[in-house]
Amino acid sequence: MALSDTARLPQAGWLRSREFDIGLICGLTAVSLAAGGVIALAPVAIGLIMLIDTWILALRTSWRHSSAWRLIGQDCASIAS
Repeated sequence: MALSDTARLPQAGWLRSREFDIGLICGLTAVSLAAGGVIALAPVAIGLIMLIDTWILALRTSWRHSSAWRLIGQDCASIAS
């Protein structure tokens, strides 16, 4: 019996909807190409692009970490008592 006979392959589909997925793909591509174009035209701007990129990524990550630390703090308080 072959593996393909027993394993179910994932079904291809959209994440949310066709418009959302295409907008996500095209939007991220446009932002990336714009950032690359700015850096190609003015290499001095790489610091600003990296600052903006790091700020956006850190903002998203800090929300996750702050909620995780809040939960850990609550758990430590319950263990200590």
